[in-house]
Formats: sequence, structure tokens, C-alpha cells
Amino acid sequence: MSSVRRGFDFASLQGLDIRRVSTTDQVVDALRDAILDGEIAPGTPLREIPLATALNVSRNTLREALRILQADGLARYRLNYGVVVVELDETDLEQIFRFRTLIEVPAAQAAAEAGDPELLRELEQHVREMERAGKAGDAVGMVGAHRAFHATLVSALRNPRVEQVYAGLQRELVLALARADRTARDLRKVASGHRRIVRALRAGPAEAADSVREHLDEALRTVRAQLPAEQPATHVPGADADEAAVAAALGAAARAGRGAQARR
Repeated sequence: MSSVRRGFDFASLQGLDIRRVSTTDQVVDALRDAILDGEIAPGTPLREIPLATALNVSRNTLREALRILQADGLARYRLNYGVVVVELDETDLEQIFRFRTLIEVPAAQAAAEAGDPELLRELEQHVREMERAGKAGDAVGMVGAHRAFHATLVSALRNPRVEQVYAGLQRELVLALARADRTARDLRKVASGHRRIVRALRAGPAEAADSVREHLDEALRTVRAQLPAEQPATHVPGADADEAAVAAALGAAARAGRGAQARR
């Protein structure tokens, strides 16, 4: 049996030159912001050569960034097209929200029964983050707070495997939610809806279950209404949309002040 070494002085690591933001992270941030802001449309191919050229990074750096976007649920590989921005059709949405209901309604009941003050405080904090994002019209900030709220609610089940499955659902849904909640008015509505859930959790298990069920039903209607009517969900844009994707990524990088300057 191997022994465990003890007594390492971690303070000795102080002074190491750790670069906190890599070029890959900057590319991921630029593309993520452009996707969540709606500047890069669902189904748009994220082609390596024009994007790497536009962002002034190597193709290896861009490939790593695209892998991260795929892990985050914002992009996926499609045969004959390469990596494209994720798009969900009505069947996808129905299945995801049905599964969410099966998880989140019991989670709300468990949270209400437990009455854990720490969990309720954490949910309240996420609602405040949503309210700040709503006032600022910050769709990216709203997505983060929105996901954190529901993940915290599901944690009331005290089941790590369910939490892992739920995290996968959130990754699939993140782009649809961002598209539905893009305007400041919609963002404020999202925040108020989650505050109603917190009030219901304090009222009791039955009220909590009803509130979450109604919330998910309304959210599904909202997201479904955002599906593009002018084209099927399987549509993949061509070269013109590809060039628009490059321009959008550049615009996001310039606005955020995070343009990747050095080729790796």
C-alpha cells in the first residue's frame, strides 16, 4: 500500500507566474458571448479557418475553444458541416422540459419539507443576481444565475447522480433559454418568476410543487414561441452565415476587450 506524503508547504508556491486567462479562454468567452447574445444564430457552422484568421489565433487554439463550447452545450459536431451552434426543435424541447418536471417538482417538494435556511438563502441570492442582470439587460449574466438557481433547487434531492443528469439537461437547454430571455423586459420577467418559486417553497410542499410545475409549463411555452418559423430546425446556414459568425465573434471580442492578440 502506498504511503501519503505529508507536510508540504503550499506557501512555497507563492510567486509562481500563473497566467489566469489563456488565449483559448478569451476565444471561448468571445464566441460564447456572441452565441448567447444571438449574434451567431443556431445552426451556424463555426469553421476553423475563417474564425482562426479573424481572431488571430492558431487552429489548435480554436479547436480547443470549440471543444469547450461543445462541452458547455453551445455547439455540437455535425457530419459534413463540422462544429455548429446548437439548435433545438420542438420535440427536443418537449422531452427536456418533461424530464425537468420529473426532477424539479420532487426537488421543490423536498426543499419545502426540509426548510433548509441555507438553501433558501442561496436561492434568494440567485434571484437577486437575476434581478441585477434584468436591469442591465445582461443575457449572459441571466443565463448563469438562471442555471445556478435550478441547480441549487435540484440539490435539495441530495442525489449526486440526479444532479449530474440534470446538469446535462441544462447544457442542452442553455441556448434556447438565452434566446427566449434576450430582451431586458423578458429578463425582468424571469427574475420575478423565480422569486415566486422561493415564496412557494416557504409556503409548503404542495405550493412549491405547483409553483415549479407552472413555472416550467410557462417556460416551455416561452421557449417554444422563440423557435424560428421561417426555417426548419435542421437548417444549416451556408457561407454567408459563416462570415456573419466571424463578424459577430469579432464584435463580441472587441466589446469585451478580450480580443486574442497573440498566435499560439
